[in-house]
Amino acid sequence: MRHGLSASLDRFLSKNTRDEKARQLQGIVTRFRSIARGHYGPGSAQYKQAGGTPLSARRSSARKSQTGFGKSAASRIVAHDKL
Repeated sequence: MRHGLSASLDRFLSKNTRDEKARQLQGIVTRFRSIARGHYGPGSAQYKQAGGTPLSARRSSARKSQTGFGKSAASRIVAHDKL
């Protein structure tokens, strides 16, 4: 059994190797899903089987207000005047 710095270096290298393999695998999975989406369509059962989210299952994004606070400028002025 190895001790000290050498063992720590081995653990560090094995974690880096594992992380790199995980990144490579994620890239392959992403490419596969892109192929399934392109070939079968974004709403297909095959795309869903590949782990993609079909268009019918996606939520539409909520509209953001122009002020960024969820209230119009007019309603904020009215609320401020009531103070």
